[in-house]
Amino acid sequence: MAAVTFPAVSGSWSKANMSAAAWKRHIIRQLKHRDRTQKYMYQDLIKSYNKLLERTKIFDPLNERLQVEFLNIFSDHLNSRLDVTSTVHRLEDPETLQLQHQKEVTKLEKTNGELAVQIYELGQNLQIKQKELEELQSRLKGVEGFFSGVVKRNVELHESVKKITCENTNIKQRYDELLKQHRTKEEELQKITNDLSEATAGIVKLKSLQADDMNNDNDRECQARWAKQLASAAAKVIDTTPKTVQCNEDTANTDEAPAVIRRAFRSASATFLSPIFTLKENILYKMRRVESLCDDFKGPSFVCWSSRLPTKALEIVEAHESDINAAKFSSISQTLATGGDDRIIKLWDVVAGRLESRTSLQRSSSGITSIEFDPTGYRILAASYEGAVHLWEVNACRPTYVLTGHRHKVTAAKFKSLYHQAVTGSFDRTLKIWDLNRGACTDTIQVSSYCSDVVSLEFLVISGHHDKKIRFWDCRTKVCTNEIPVEGRVTSLNVTCDHSQLLSCSRDDTLKVVDLRKMNCCRQTFRADGFKCGSDITKAIFSPDGSFVTAGSADGTLFVWNVKTGKLEASLAGQHNSCVNAVTWSTSGEYVVSVDRGKKAVLWSDY
Repeated sequence: MAAVTFPAVSGSWSKANMSAAAWKRHIIRQLKHRDRTQKYMYQDLIKSYNKLLERTKIFDPLNERLQVEFLNIFSDHLNSRLDVTSTVHRLEDPETLQLQHQKEVTKLEKTNGELAVQIYELGQNLQIKQKELEELQSRLKGVEGFFSGVVKRNVELHESVKKITCENTNIKQRYDELLKQHRTKEEELQKITNDLSEATAGIVKLKSLQADDMNNDNDRECQARWAKQLASAAAKVIDTTPKTVQCNEDTANTDEAPAVIRRAFRSASATFLSPIFTLKENILYKMRRVESLCDDFKGPSFVCWSSRLPTKALEIVEAHESDINAAKFSSISQTLATGGDDRIIKLWDVVAGRLESRTSLQRSSSGITSIEFDPTGYRILAASYEGAVHLWEVNACRPTYVLTGHRHKVTAAKFKSLYHQAVTGSFDRTLKIWDLNRGACTDTIQVSSYCSDVVSLEFLVISGHHDKKIRFWDCRTKVCTNEIPVEGRVTSLNVTCDHSQLLSCSRDDTLKVVDLRKMNCCRQTFRADGFKCGSDITKAIFSPDGSFVTAGSADGTLFVWNVKTGKLEASLAGQHNSCVNAVTWSTSGEYVVSVDRGKKAVLWSDY
């Protein structure tokens, strides 16, 4: 059988740029041409050759045995004549050679077909790679353009960075200069402030010395004037004595002599006593003036020597038509004042362990938040929700003054040590000091939080706030001199009669006692199981002798602690059904009154 060749096919591969579709068509045409020229011509020969191969396979075992025998017989001969026998053995029969040749041809054809397929695939891959290469080249051009733009932008940014760096350096230099100037100015300001403080202290000291000198001069002048008046009066007495003796005898024997003598004596006595009376009146006037000034600083005239521990409810009354917010005993009697959301202040007298209604004050336009008696017991200061404070005479039907100026509800109003002055605290974050003689505000202190209660000493105002702080204010300079932090919002403040201890109640369910004589340090803290501060207006109070503190709880229980021992002395429950807002202790120490949100007032005592 002749070897199969592909001359046309091999010629077709020389066209490297032929498209894939044309190349496929060319291969198909060549294969069809080969079938027409070679397959049909050798069809019979191929069939005969196949039959011959089938027959040859039958003789393969016999041929193998013969070859083995032949090799055994001629092994010696083959060894002696290696060159000849090797040549002879290499010569095989024509059929074997033909089979081998056919196998090699078949193998070559197969290899040729595989190579043709590989060439085709490689051509396809080559075209794909060429397209990808073209795409990559186009992308490369775009990337190179973008990169050139980025490089240009980078150069511009570097220049901008250099420029900004220079500007920042200049700004930093200016900032350092300004900072240096600022520090210099601060040092100058601090120096000026220190100098001003020293100058102020010097001026205050100088004024104090001048006042002392002036007082001493006034005293010396008064003493000199009194001595002069006494000497003048004594001299006048001495001068009148000879005049009474110089009467002649004639006149002495007449009836007119006694009259003359009597007139002379009257004149002398009048002349003598007149400066004495004038001096006495001046002294009495000055004493009354000093007493009136001292009256502005002294406390109530009634002193409680021992307070009784309340153990029993003597009477329960429905005192108002709505919530009761405040209650206060008079400082000179057993008169009680209560006020609440019904805009009425009611006065009660405690008679034989009972509350007897006395009168009502009904000129407030909104609910009452705080009540305070002045030390004389004849005036009442009441704060209200409308931002106003009312000053009543106890026996009057309408308020003497209505103090307006707060922008929010007034939570506390207290008399100062000078009874013609008052201090108020409000939710508008201000404290105001009022002149009650004129009904005008004299000073306003700005604070940083809602004010819940205030107390006033001679030159000091103490305020409790919602930011959990107690603040101390100097009324003369309106400066906060001290702050005491607590754990909850402050609801009330109260001081002892000797102004040595301060009691605060806060929403962390504790009562604290602050010693005002020892740098305002917290001395005691009172707690109890079941005690809960029920609202932002819950009031706690000292007993008149300062031996007990009492406050009402949210569940209506009244708690009493011993200040000396710090222990809970009494827990009075069962009379109030709602939160106790305020508690007040009579000045005699005999009675305690508690008021609640349920319109009730309960009178307590120890019998």
